[in-house]
Amino acid sequence: EEGFIKGKVIYFDRFGNCITNIPCGPYVESVFRGNVLKVVSHYLEAEKAVPALICGSFGLMELFLPTDSAKDRLKVHLGEEVWVR
Repeated sequence: EEGFIKGKVIYFDRFGNCITNIPCGPYVESVFRGNVLKVVSHYLEAEKAVPALICGSFGLMELFLPTDSAKDRLKVHLGEEVWVR
């Protein structure tokens, strides 16, 4: 899609964050399962119980839920698409 980079979930960390294959970058929004999500600079910047994306310690974008496991709560599977721009 124009202006978007498509990636996918490739790994889950021990906190239930969903690591994608998208390198960290100056993204302003993301899309997961048709929902527009915020891209934040730190975990507590996201709204409670609302998924968001962040640049993780692997140097890749991560889908997460503040204070919860995105993998378990959202029932995320490896290979699911994530879009950023």
